[in-house]
Amino acid sequence: VGSRLVPSMRLRSLALLLCALAAGAHTAGALRAGFAHRTAPPAWRARRVLASVQGPSGGRGDGGRLTIGGLAAAGALETGYLTATKLAGSAPAFCTNAGACKAVLEGPWSSVGGVPLSAAGLALYGTLCLAALAPLAARGRVSDDALRHMDVLSTVVLQLGSTAAAVFSAFLMLLLATTLHAPCVLCILSAAISTCLFAVTWNANIVPDRTAAVAYSASCAVLTSGFALGVYLLASGAPQMAGASVEESLPFRPPAIETSSSPEALRLSQRLGAQQARMFGAYWCSHCLDQKEAIGKEAMSHLPYVECAKDGADSQFPLCRQLDVPGYPTWEIGGGGFPRG
Repeated sequence: VGSRLVPSMRLRSLALLLCALAAGAHTAGALRAGFAHRTAPPAWRARRVLASVQGPSGGRGDGGRLTIGGLAAAGALETGYLTATKLAGSAPAFCTNAGACKAVLEGPWSSVGGVPLSAAGLALYGTLCLAALAPLAARGRVSDDALRHMDVLSTVVLQLGSTAAAVFSAFLMLLLATTLHAPCVLCILSAAISTCLFAVTWNANIVPDRTAAVAYSASCAVLTSGFALGVYLLASGAPQMAGASVEESLPFRPPAIETSSSPEALRLSQRLGAQQARMFGAYWCSHCLDQKEAIGKEAMSHLPYVECAKDGADSQFPLCRQLDVPGYPTWEIGGGGFPRG
């Protein structure tokens, strides 16, 4: 009998021990929930989110923040480079089709109010990088209360910023495919970075409250879509705001040349005409207009101009695509093809 009672008593003791552990865990969880509820001001929902955040202050979620910081840093480097080439008026050196990248950077949708969109991307990527890594760097250097506030603010910034980057990148890819028809590899890379940023932010549960995360992303997506639509309409209406008539702007025509040709420019146009030279450009290309103004209206009237923009007046887009015009402006002299870098 004694041998039969010993296992039974052992099993009973083990069951009691497990019940005690479960009860203790439940009690500890209830105490933590009650403490979080008491310390959460009802007017600030972010405090409730903070109660379930286990980010830099707790050591959890560091991997997600480090990944986001790395992606944002890569995006900042790329958009910074694009901004520099945009301001310098040069073609990107790291693009397999530099002409296509340059065409996108010089297009009517490449800037808003004189500010390059790549510069806005640089600011957004920089903000996301700071929001992801600042709480990690501040751990142990600031008070716990300050770190908790930094956690809350950074989670909201990351959710909103990654959503804005992904939505606006989707708009740019749609524009690239349907309007610009230019295979800009660097632009596609930037869109891929933005998409990965949003995916990592969502999968890492940066905002643990899924309802709040959905609300943040949905509202930001609506606002970003409205901004993208405004950019499109503003750029599409550029010829009208520049003083062109409706007939001239549909389809779009290059701006009129206002300068008169010098004797040297006239002699140059005669030599170019003798070599059957022609200029390939786009109505929105600022460097094309600069060259036309330098040559003058009288000399340019003797030189053939080929419009490569698909929505431009007298467009010869299929010809430009067939000849693989590397960028705008491009001159073909003597039918010898185009110089390649």
